[in-house]
Amino acid sequence: ALWAGGLLRWPERPWLAAFARGRSVAALEVEAPAPPVMAVQHVSGAAASLSADEQNNIQIYERLNEAVVNVTSVSFEYNWFLEPVPREGTGSGSIIDPEGYVLTNYHVIKNASELSVTLADGSNYKGEIVGADPENDLAVVRFDPKGARLTVIPFGNSEDLRVGQKVLAIGNPFALDRTLTTGIVSGLGRPVRTGSGLVIREMIQTDASINPG
Repeated sequence: ALWAGGLLRWPERPWLAAFARGRSVAALEVEAPAPPVMAVQHVSGAAASLSADEQNNIQIYERLNEAVVNVTSVSFEYNWFLEPVPREGTGSGSIIDPEGYVLTNYHVIKNASELSVTLADGSNYKGEIVGADPENDLAVVRFDPKGARLTVIPFGNSEDLRVGQKVLAIGNPFALDRTLTTGIVSGLGRPVRTGSGLVIREMIQTDASINPG
């Protein structure tokens, strides 16, 4: 699973208030004082039951979830009879450029002979590896969107992060519909040892659940 990019803060949109002013005919005849101007907040029943934090989570998810894709790789291994046996791997990726560049984990595409990228609408594209950083478990895959308009995950600035800030992680495990988990920044500058024994430094630690795939 991949968590990449900075925290995204979208400005709160103030609710539109509908103002009503009125006097009854009878009130005008007796010159009764006008009623005060009333500010009416129109909120749907579903939205009214959501907290500000929940509304923020929903807004970010709805705006950016389509930038999260599924990356599937096919590699070949040999059995005891020296026959090639295809092996499939899968993981999440984030579209980082409208030209079809996807940031994913190196272990997802390692030794891949074939790659495919599946978008939120189910469309599937052939991918190719254009960059790899095994020491940091990162890779960049490119596919040709063929004119399709892509949602892009914007980059944040890790220098501005502070412990305690909110984290949203969006993933596409095993090509299932994109999932959302939440947490906070738990620590900064953490070293992490990979399965191959390499140590990745300056990592951002979060308690947001990162599911397999």
